[in-house]
Order: sequence, then structure tokens, then C-alpha cells
Amino acid sequence: MITKGQAGCLVLDLIPSIENRAKAKEILRDGPFDVTYLAGSDPLRPMAMGKAVMLKNPFVYKTYPDTPPVSPVLTPTQQVECSDVSDNESDSSDSSDDVTANYTKSDIMDLAKTTFVNKDPENPAVWDYRFMTNKEIFQTMASRIPKLPQKYTEHQFSLWLNENKDHFGATKRRRTEEKNLQGRNLWVLKEFVPE
Repeated sequence: MITKGQAGCLVLDLIPSIENRAKAKEILRDGPFDVTYLAGSDPLRPMAMGKAVMLKNPFVYKTYPDTPPVSPVLTPTQQVECSDVSDNESDSSDSSDDVTANYTKSDIMDLAKTTFVNKDPENPAVWDYRFMTNKEIFQTMASRIPKLPQKYTEHQFSLWLNENKDHFGATKRRRTEEKNLQGRNLWVLKEFVPE
């Protein structure tokens, strides 16, 4: 996998030297576009795309890992998970609600697997361990993917969780506030912990 600076050099037609990678990253940071590649395509063929467009469809437009500009050597292609486009940027307009969401089961489960884990995480400081029902997990995912409830039901999502027991664990029953609840003990990224 190449880095964001290297991809920027390829898109901007620059030789990927240390100086040019830093220059490319600066141009991309300050400009209206960013480098991306399409999900399922060759990451060694980067392209430029508007940041607002990338935010509207984070499952199609993948980003490159951002590394310090100290290694001028292109790395061989590896199976490295790239981060999705951040939802924190606010330069997109309200028209994103008009964009048709083409979320697949695979896209949704990949995102769920980055939000919830069953095994002890490497960095517990950013995770919170808690009992969650399938409904709470679905609602948390709906907060990350606003059109999720319009396209898929909570029941469908629960079946997907059960199909992925190796990652999410088996369901357990727990009595809480005089109610029997069925859920899972999971580590949840703290930024997505339901209130």
C-alpha cells in the first residue's frame, strides 16, 4: 500500500521524493480535493476527488494511510486496512441527504467490526466494555450510517451479527431492571458509546 503523500505525488505528477511528498500533502490539506481510490480497485492507481463527494460516499472512496515523510521508498502492495473518509469534516452541504446510499452488507459489517470487538483490544484506553443488545448495536450503527434504518431492518442486522459470532461473540441473557435482555459483551469505541 502506498501512503497519502506518495499517492498525492502520483496524482500531482511529482516524483515521490521526501520534499515532494510533503508538498503534495500540503496541497491536498489546503485544497478542495483529496487523493482516493475506489473500493475494490488497485490502490496503486490513485485519483483526485472532491472532499465533499468523498464524504458523501465513504464506502466507495477509500483513503490512503498518512505516514510521516521519512521513507522515500514505495512499499510493496500489502493487505493493509485503510481508514475511511472521516465524518468530522463539515464542508459538505445538507444535500448529502439526497445522495442514494449504496451500503452493502459487507460494507456495514466491516464498519461494525471496526466499532465493536469481542476480544480484548490492543489499546483499551479508547474502548469501553459493556453489554449491548442487538437493538443498541443497530442504533449505534445507524448513528454512523444515517440511512441504515431506511435500507435494512434491525432483524436483518441481528442475523448478520449472529453470522459473525467469531467477531461479535454469542448472545447471552442478562436480567436488568426486572427485564430479561439478550445481548453481547463487547468492546465499543468510546466515541460511539450510546448515552
